[in-house]
Amino acid sequence: MLPLIAALVNAGLPLLAGAVVSKGRELVEEKTGIKLPDIQTGQSIPPEQVAQLAQIEKDRAIELEKLANDRLRIDAEDRASARAREMAVRDMIPGILAVGVSVGFFGVLAYMLKFGAPQAGGEALMVMLGALGASWGAVMNYYFGSSKSSADKTQLLVR
Repeated sequence: MLPLIAALVNAGLPLLAGAVVSKGRELVEEKTGIKLPDIQTGQSIPPEQVAQLAQIEKDRAIELEKLANDRLRIDAEDRASARAREMAVRDMIPGILAVGVSVGFFGVLAYMLKFGAPQAGGEALMVMLGALGASWGAVMNYYFGSSKSSADKTQLLVR
């Protein structure tokens, strides 16, 4: 919220910045039940309220981390169930689609590198290249895992 307030003040909109501060204060008081002093009159926040707010912030950070971990778990279960289905059914369609997307992506890319964008339909070809690139990334993620999970593992090792 502080960057927004600073941007409003820098843009010459101090009244709007004051409204944002006022609304933020109302939200904090409503969510925490803590009555904040009026800092415009020079009152400061008592140390016990600072400690309370810090604890609330810490609790919220823990909640957010639990939600993020739940999301990662759900994503991992989703990938695992898709892979388990493919192994159980021995479905060749995902592999055929993966090869098709890869050939399409690198084929369009090679065409664009060799001949450039054609006069007619060049924008459509660029859109196709972008869509195929995103799809190719999804194919690689499906077969080889995501860089997100690798980054998360690295983060856990650092901790």
